[in-house]
Amino acid sequence: MTQEKYELVGLRFFIIDELLDLNIEETIEGGYERVHEYLDGRVKTRWYEKEGRIHGPSRFYGQGGELLSETWFVNGVKEGRATRYFPSGEVYSLERFKAGKPHLLHESFFEGGVRKSVIPYKEGKLHGQVELFWPSGQIKRRCEYHEGELVGEDQMFDEEGDVIHTEKSLS
Repeated sequence: MTQEKYELVGLRFFIIDELLDLNIEETIEGGYERVHEYLDGRVKTRWYEKEGRIHGPSRFYGQGGELLSETWFVNGVKEGRATRYFPSGEVYSLERFKAGKPHLLHESFFEGGVRKSVIPYKEGKLHGQVELFWPSGQIKRRCEYHEGELVGEDQMFDEEGDVIHTEKSLS
């Protein structure tokens, strides 16, 4: 299992993510904590700014106080993991960023944990096998990218898994 740590401790935050090759330790000292609230006073959003840029974790909450989204920033640039949640607390999507660009797998899920999509990136470009799924978990679409370019076949499937459409890349 890869080492992963996303943590805010006092005025310091840490993004340690072996998968993304990140080992970041930063301070928010001299910055500001920003909070927006719902009309009833519950926290809606909380983030940190330093020198006018988002710096550290940015979090959004539902009206019941449940965490809906957490994204990490360094000097205004997305770094590491961005996670979105259903109000139930289940993961809705998991995205990864390096130097502000999508990198490695971006995954989304239906409620109940069934995979909805798997979209691989390499330094901001689609790279690898993209897969979309029906709520049953059956494949819905499959295609392959290499450094942002579609290669091979782009296939679409019905809910039973039968191919209903195929396009071939000319590259």
